[in-house]
Parts: sequence; C-alpha cells; structure tokens
Amino acid sequence: MKKAHLSGDFKDLMKGLKWLQWQRCPASFEVNNFDVKELVVLELQGSEINEKWEGWSFFKMAEKLKYLDLSFCGSLENTDFLSAFEKLEVLILNCCWKLKRIDASIEDMEGLLRLELGSSHALHLAVGADTGAKLPVPRFCLRELPAEIGKLKALQQLDLRHTTSLSALPNSIGSLENLEILDISWSGIEELPNGIGSLRKLRELRASIAKI
Repeated sequence: MKKAHLSGDFKDLMKGLKWLQWQRCPASFEVNNFDVKELVVLELQGSEINEKWEGWSFFKMAEKLKYLDLSFCGSLENTDFLSAFEKLEVLILNCCWKLKRIDASIEDMEGLLRLELGSSHALHLAVGADTGAKLPVPRFCLRELPAEIGKLKALQQLDLRHTTSLSALPNSIGSLENLEILDISWSGIEELPNGIGSLRKLRELRASIAKI
C-alpha cells in the first residue's frame, strides 16, 4: 500500500502477517492492537517517519524481522530504534539524507548480510518523476561509521555510494571477514584503511569517481 493512513483497532487483523509494504506512510500513527510479531519483511520507503515514530513500538515486537527497507525516509537522523531488530539480514537506509549517526548497537545484528547506506542520483530523480519534477540531490549528513561495524562478521555487501560527507572508513572494516562487495563510488572517502588488505573474501571494490 502507498500513502495509506491507518486508524482504529486492528485486533486480530494482522496476526500471521509476514510481509508489509507501506510506502510513504504518514508521520502520524493512530492504530491500536497492531500485532505484527510474525513480520519478516518490512518496506517503508519514502515515509515521513523518524526515529521517534509511534509505530516503532509495535514493529519492535517483530523479533523475526529479516528485511527492513527505509530508503528515502528523509526525516531519520539516527538508528537507535533499530536495536530491537537483531535478526536482520538486510538493512537498507539509502537516501536517508538527514541520517547523522549509525548507532553502535548495529553490532548486535550478527546475521546481517547486506547493509546499504548510499544514495543514487538516478533513484532520486525517479522519486521526482512521480510529481513531474526534477529534485536536487541533497547532501548527506552522515560523516562517520561506528567502529562497531567491524563486528558484523556475516556481512557480505556494504553499499556507501554517493555518501559525499563520509571521508573515511573505520579501521575495523578489516574485520569484516565475509565481505565480498564494497561500493564507495562517488563517495567522499579519501583513503582506504590499512585493514582493507585483510578482507580475504573481497571480490569487488567499486570506487568510481571516489576521492581516493
């Protein structure tokens, strides 16, 4: 569903739901008894929500959640609320331009396979196509990654495309023993840490138009 405004009592209506796609959901949340404990896939692309959104109190009960897409959620500033989703395998935060901080609790996502924190000029123009307008690409606020990211031992893919305000990678990046794809194309990264040589399974390093 897209741009849907839900309200009322949802008792027994959502039980057993595995996949919810709710694009551009509003900042207000007026739902009671929203039982999504069995949810595995959650897609909230382009929504007006932030880290204090009331809906998180229900979604945090989805302990089986493996796939979370928050692309284009332009009001998000940090990821503290994600600490509840320790079973995540895919986390997508592309084009969350106001995102200033990745919380250290990301280290608890031991099964995370794919992490996307980048942007794409093409994707942004695609969003503008819905209104017929060409939208300017905002500048990213994210300036650093936490050292705890090195504890994501299962991580296979890290996407940092177009993170123009990110100038360096933490040295702990060398501890990502299963990393296969690292994309820093069009990023502000100026040099690679020494630990990059420890990535024995790395098969693709994408660095087009990067500053290194």
